[in-house]
Amino acid sequence: MHGLPNHDEGRQIDWGKTSADYTVYRPGYQLVKHVGDYRHYVKVAAIGLKRHTVKVVEYRPEWVALFHAEEVGLREALDDLVEDIQHVGSTAVPQLPSKPIIDVAIAVRSRGVIPELVARLVVRGYIDRGESAGSGGHLLVKESEPSVRTFHLHIVESADSQWRNYLAFRDTLRQDDDLRARYAALKGELAARFAGDRKSYTNAKHDFISEVLHSILEGSRP
Repeated sequence: MHGLPNHDEGRQIDWGKTSADYTVYRPGYQLVKHVGDYRHYVKVAAIGLKRHTVKVVEYRPEWVALFHAEEVGLREALDDLVEDIQHVGSTAVPQLPSKPIIDVAIAVRSRGVIPELVARLVVRGYIDRGESAGSGGHLLVKESEPSVRTFHLHIVESADSQWRNYLAFRDTLRQDDDLRARYAALKGELAARFAGDRKSYTNAKHDFISEVLHSILEGSRP
């Protein structure tokens, strides 16, 4: 068995096309690339948060690798039904502190395919949570152990404003250092205030997110 590599964890690499390249290989680590003698790992412990709680941690580059590993399996299972799969939310924004749960958005042409999508995702270990509040789409979650969430998966129609909002908010935060710093400060303050109340934490971010999306729509700086 090969030892753990010393190179940077989570850096983007030439991703494989089959889920055989993305498998749990050693306790506490996930093998996200295997080509010949080359093995690339990330720490599975980089994600996971108990349901209903709030904990904001510093950005970890492993989140990108874990998203891509998940994306490969999702595309294998769902590609005939989906239009796009994107890494969204704070874990998709370099240098932004985040809850250690990876948000994945899936765009579909019609809501009519959602029952089939859900059936395939449940087989892959996702838990169906139904329609999420606040126009977040149809929500499924993945857990590393009971009530410890690692992935939130949101299914929305590609023509829905929520799909555009997911991408616009992410991309704006990636590009605007000052805005990203403001959001990081807000998240830290709210995490301290609502450590045991994730619903209140989420609701308290609403005005900031709405302000940013409104500014994007108006073409002005947030």
